[in-house]
Amino acid sequence: MDNKKWYPYMLIIPSIVIVLIIAIYPIVYAFYLSLTDQVLARPITNFVGLRNYINNFTDLQFWQFMKTTAVFVVASVGLQFLIGFGLALLLNMNIRGKYFFRVAMLVPLLIPPITGALMWKIMLDPLTGPINYLLNLVGLPGRSWLADSATALPSVIAIDVWIFTPFVALILLAGLQSIPQTMYEAAAVDGARGWKSFRMVTLPMLRPMIYLVLLFRLAGALTAADTIFATTVGGPNIDTTTLNFAAFKNLFSYGFMGYAASLGITVFIMIFVISQLLISKTRHLWKGA
Repeated sequence: MDNKKWYPYMLIIPSIVIVLIIAIYPIVYAFYLSLTDQVLARPITNFVGLRNYINNFTDLQFWQFMKTTAVFVVASVGLQFLIGFGLALLLNMNIRGKYFFRVAMLVPLLIPPITGALMWKIMLDPLTGPINYLLNLVGLPGRSWLADSATALPSVIAIDVWIFTPFVALILLAGLQSIPQTMYEAAAVDGARGWKSFRMVTLPMLRPMIYLVLLFRLAGALTAADTIFATTVGGPNIDTTTLNFAAFKNLFSYGFMGYAASLGITVFIMIFVISQLLISKTRHLWKGA
């Protein structure tokens, strides 16, 4: 047997085994659990097929989770992208103190998300929080930001935006700085300046990075649980309960493993579809480059 022929395959076998253990097996096992009625407190588990999924799609509460998830993901990722893109453009200019602001922008990234969420929970406390105190100083009424149905979800979205906008800005800033200056000079020779230069040069060159950052943040927002857990625990009622947090709560609070797994697999399918769409767009752009 020619050992040299099999040598490369022997080198990648450990990596394949690790991926199978930490990625593929949990997904397969979660899908199996979603086809059962397993409950932690009950020793007997029955195979129920697609009943969990059928029950989900006929349950009004499930659609409330879907609605909350859609609002949270669209608002959070949309604001992160718009603010992050604006910051990246600003910090890419020759402005005074840009290096200081680049470092200061990274502060939220240095704080674990759950710690940042807890910090904001303290700041938004209706009795002792500084936010209501400052509002009272200027004659405005305070709010129970995280306990009021009208403000709970917007408050959680705002916290998520504060935590992850620097990540978006950092990736897009790196993309802006990788665009050759000669392309802008060539565009200027052709009469493209200002907005036209941005539309004809910056956006096309930055599009792969835009798809990349959207992929990361859409997946992150769909699986967000730590910010919600640290602030509202899905309340008031279920007003801030996203699909992934519903899976988390049903598993760890109630022990409904089968039901929680069906919710988790639904989130996984959503992320898989979105990632395939964005990756195909990115692959198409790189092939055309």
